[in-house]
Amino acid sequence: MENQIEKVSRFYKAIAAMKFHSYATTLLLTSTTLVSSTPISAESSHSLDSSKRAITIRQTDKAAAVREAFLHAWKGYSETCFGRDYYFLFTKTAEPCNDYDHHWGKYLLSSVRAMSTAGGTTTYLASMLSAYDLLRGPFKHLGIKSSLVGMLLSQSKTVANRMLNAYDSRDNIFDGYSWIDRNASSDPPLSGYALLSDAGSMVLEWCHLSDLTGNATYCNIAQKQEALLVKPKRPPVAEAFPGLLSSYVQRENLPAYKYDDDVTWGADHAYYTTLLNMFVYDPKKYKAFGNYWKTAATSTLNNLIRPSETQNNLNFLVIFDDIETKTTEYETSCHAAGNLIYGGTLLSQNNLITLGTKLLRTCHHIWKSMPTGLPPQDYQLSGALLDYREAGDLVPPDNFTFAREMYNKKGFWSMFNGYALQKSTPESYYYAYRATGDEIWRDWAWEAFLAINKTARVPGGFVNVDSDKLDGWKPDETAEWTRQQQPALFGTLKYLYMVQKG
Repeated sequence: MENQIEKVSRFYKAIAAMKFHSYATTLLLTSTTLVSSTPISAESSHSLDSSKRAITIRQTDKAAAVREAFLHAWKGYSETCFGRDYYFLFTKTAEPCNDYDHHWGKYLLSSVRAMSTAGGTTTYLASMLSAYDLLRGPFKHLGIKSSLVGMLLSQSKTVANRMLNAYDSRDNIFDGYSWIDRNASSDPPLSGYALLSDAGSMVLEWCHLSDLTGNATYCNIAQKQEALLVKPKRPPVAEAFPGLLSSYVQRENLPAYKYDDDVTWGADHAYYTTLLNMFVYDPKKYKAFGNYWKTAATSTLNNLIRPSETQNNLNFLVIFDDIETKTTEYETSCHAAGNLIYGGTLLSQNNLITLGTKLLRTCHHIWKSMPTGLPPQDYQLSGALLDYREAGDLVPPDNFTFAREMYNKKGFWSMFNGYALQKSTPESYYYAYRATGDEIWRDWAWEAFLAINKTARVPGGFVNVDSDKLDGWKPDETAEWTRQQQPALFGTLKYLYMVQKG
């Protein structure tokens, strides 16, 4: 009989091996031939109480409503800025399209990627490999010419070969920035550092490329870099706690590797997710990666969890800054909740599953505590810090009453209430539902969708919101935040769709 890890692996294998999940969902969401019930309009979704909707709306209709929102965002982008990097919803103060990412069409590629990494060029490599796998497998019926499909693999090799110019054999680290014509063996590094979210999340794509091409060079090089992270040369300096690393890989003292900056799941979840996905990709060959993740997750449980000062039932994930844990946290840290549920299920670690669900309930609490039902970008847990800032008038005076009330009643307060529509919590709802089958995660994902569709939706797409504003909030058409955020279009709505689709 199939054991637990085999059961879960069958589901998660697609995510780790980049076979179908995210890209297939995007094809379904954008397909004009998919038959669905009449979508719920933005206006009608605003008017009904979410608890009633959970009873009266069929599951298929919920999925159709999210799909309609996705198509609304896609239509605005594709008709206005197709192939461009960024899309501005209002043009009173800016051009509607921008190419901050070198005109590589990052919006498009983000919908294809199955893995989540922060490294820009690795994003393109992962996207092409995902499309290559799909068109030779689950979407072979589309009948794309084999020569065109083969070009995806050929171009993937070209991209990887160009990236090798950023690899420095003197310390086995890919430089954070590099020139295409850089001489990797003699030219000095351009940046002097690499981001953990970049360096730590390349290995899956590169090893998959080796498997597809038969060229072991790609995987071998990526493995050398990964070895510096999972087996640091100077543990007392390189690791804050066993398995937990800084957001920056400093390179001044080559070949030594030293710890610097914060330890945070919010910025570095891609690294920890990659450890899990390598294990799922080949549990026998990459068994050690599962152990590396377990070490980091256990250190998180033992060192980075802080109870609320005012609410007995809340536990927060905090940041460590080389000296002590901070009382600041970010919405993006809610990635950790789903990651812990995912990994705890794969490795049969019930204590980590429990931790993940507790953190996800805290994330939901933060969303529901704000007037718009949407979370602040970052928040504080310390009442003493609030006292200090109020005494020094370091927060606009009209924020203190709201902040004090939030801290006393909800256990946290926020200075920066903008929400950039990140996928952190929606993605974790998806993992939680698939791992547990508990309908509460679907219900809370539906609440999140209703709040986003009500507050962030504008003609042509979705914009960032000020999450502490009451009903009736309207976007500032002159603000930078009128840009439609990439994660909102191809991350948040994607996971909100998948959790409702089941």
